[in-house]
Amino acid sequence: MKSRIKYVLGYALIICLTFLSFQTKVSAYPRENVKPAWITVGKCSVSLSFAGDIAECETIVIGKSGMKKVEGVLCLDLVKSNGSTKNIAKWNVSDDYGMSTIKTVRTAESGIYQLSFSGKTYMTDGSTESISASTTKIK
Repeated sequence: MKSRIKYVLGYALIICLTFLSFQTKVSAYPRENVKPAWITVGKCSVSLSFAGDIAECETIVIGKSGMKKVEGVLCLDLVKSNGSTKNIAKWNVSDDYGMSTIKTVRTAESGIYQLSFSGKTYMTDGSTESISASTTKIK
């Protein structure tokens, strides 16, 4: 009787550990590691850094073969405590075959800043694709 209880408890423990390890593997992949798979673009990213009161806003778009133009809007916003945003700067940017753009702006307020890029790529065959990237940083 005691040996049967030991076997049942042993199997129950193995089953519980199996389910626990499965849950750990699933949750080990945070959403921030998920990246879009674009057809026309190899890389679309933005970065934000501060040097005193100056914000440096950068966007990089590396096109794949056949891309002839990229254009879009680079936008820096201050995120307020209630969740709303205050636009600090907005730039229309475009270039042929890809883009590496750096813009600077004075930022007097401390807080959470969000830099976002939303654009469109144009291919030589006439097709287009919408692309976007964003990041946040505390100043």
